[in-house]
Amino acid sequence: MKTGRITRACTEAAFCLFLGTGDGYGQSLDRGEILAQTAVNAPFWPLEMLVRTQRTKIPYIDKLLDILEIRPGMTILDIGAGTGQQAVMLAERMKGTGVVFATEIQPNLVDYITAQARQRKLANLKAILVKAGGIDPFYGEHRYDLILFYSVVNQLRDRINYYRQLKSFLAPHGRVVVVDGQPGNQFSFFREDFEDWDGLVKELKREPPDSPFSQTLHDPELVAEIGIERAVLFQLNSLIQDGLLFTRFSVGLDFVKGVSFTPEETPMALWLLHHMRMAQLPEKRLLLDLSMREFSHAQKLNKLLIVQRLRPYLRQPTPYHSSAPESRWFLNQALLPREHEFTAAGYRLENLLDLPPFQKIWIFSTTH
Repeated sequence: MKTGRITRACTEAAFCLFLGTGDGYGQSLDRGEILAQTAVNAPFWPLEMLVRTQRTKIPYIDKLLDILEIRPGMTILDIGAGTGQQAVMLAERMKGTGVVFATEIQPNLVDYITAQARQRKLANLKAILVKAGGIDPFYGEHRYDLILFYSVVNQLRDRINYYRQLKSFLAPHGRVVVVDGQPGNQFSFFREDFEDWDGLVKELKREPPDSPFSQTLHDPELVAEIGIERAVLFQLNSLIQDGLLFTRFSVGLDFVKGVSFTPEETPMALWLLHHMRMAQLPEKRLLLDLSMREFSHAQKLNKLLIVQRLRPYLRQPTPYHSSAPESRWFLNQALLPREHEFTAAGYRLENLLDLPPFQKIWIFSTTH
């Protein structure tokens, strides 16, 4: 009987989906607690590796800054600036005018951003060391035209109160911008996602028996039991949960020959690959050691690897999230808490934009 194998895989997928709905929308750890856990559960990430990883997202930051219409003379607060990639690009966009305050809780990152500002002659970029928990007193010293959270809000505790306090530091017509991953780890494939189903099945049947894309199709007993459609979808959705799939298609920090991403996908794929390599899988850590965020990175990278392999058969132009009704419903539900938190803190949502393949941009203003 093969049903036990299917049941286990579906149970694991449902468990991961459950974890994903809580990633960042419940009671989250603050950045200090996360860093403390990381020090225990994961290897130390060298600064050079962090810098290289953050540079892979430059094309997305460029798109973001185009959308935000950054103008000279703005006062901008970049909270949780990391290695300062977006802060540097913001300062450059303002051509020496205005000021960008890039805040961090790690002294080595503050030192690095300061050195970058000096090297690039960006007098309008200031790196500021702040406390790990809550609102740092520094934030109240200025009034900001733009407050940016780039991939950081999930690490804040008591977010509604945090946002409420930040609101008083906005200049008139100031905005708060959140850039983060698409909430909810719903990356499953459904029948509706394929434009050419017959072509897909023929293609998968041509795959060798050891191919990760077609193992179930080479199992006549399983195909006879559940049918070809369920066998295909089961195989692809099992791959989404495979934390080591990326090792088949990459060497070091790059992908092997034959892996072909679109220009829109390439920066995200590289960013995710770098994160998986920093997680040191499978050399020094087990899959069970992965955090929820790391496992989400693995799912996204797997989705891109499958999309690039099966692109001719998928519905275009954005095959990253399913078009099935239940998937759309799940995504819509997952988006609600982000807006609710800011609404409860006294903001209104001005715009919600896609930053494909997996990011969203929320733009908020105050209600007064």
